[in-house]
Amino acid sequence: MASPIFTDDDLPDLAGILLDAALADGELAQDEVEAVTGVLREIAGGALPPPVLAALKGYDPLSFDLAAAVRAVDLGGRRRRRELLALVGMVVAADGVVTAAEEAWIGRLGDALGQSEEQIEELRDELRELVGAG
Repeated sequence: MASPIFTDDDLPDLAGILLDAALADGELAQDEVEAVTGVLREIAGGALPPPVLAALKGYDPLSFDLAAAVRAVDLGGRRRRRELLALVGMVVAADGVVTAAEEAWIGRLGDALGQSEEQIEELRDELRELVGAG
């Protein structure tokens, strides 16, 4: 059973967004991998569907287009945007550290979501609090 906020159709794009967040610091820690797959399994209600597995396997950080993935997920509703930010926060915070590169990535995500600079800084503050760095 899919999440009431995100659908199975959203999962491949969410997989890319979450992997991109996990790799924002240049490393993919095991805790982050587990957070990404755990979040996706929870949304999917169990095993990951083949399109999600393909998206995870085919993810290429050099060609990934964050803005296009955000548009594909249709984050027009405030609740959906907040849920995405919560999922990203879980992934980024999974290794217990928030780096400058991850904070810069949050800025790119905020831009893709149409957030103001003030809103983006609030997102960064929330992320720092989540890992106890703020």
